[in-house]
Amino acid sequence: MGIIIGDSIQSVSNSYCSIANSHVQLYKNPDGTFVCNGIGTIWTNQSARNSNNTPISSVGVVITINSSELTSNLYSKLYTQLKTNFSSTTDAI
Repeated sequence: MGIIIGDSIQSVSNSYCSIANSHVQLYKNPDGTFVCNGIGTIWTNQSARNSNNTPISSVGVVITINSSELTSNLYSKLYTQLKTNFSSTTDAI
């Protein structure tokens, strides 16, 4: 799972970004909410990622959720937040 980024990243359009290679961390705040974070790693394209090429960039992703959302798909929520960093994205499954 990942996204194709239509924006230009280091002069590359239609790059590929995935959170799947990074650790996702979850912390509980004193107010009872939770912070979930991960890192979106960006490659020139999906083939570069599949070939284990060196990434060209990365972007941090942070969401705040409540306890009732802990049983939901946190990766889906992180990807939704990740997409807000770019003006043009397409899901790549």
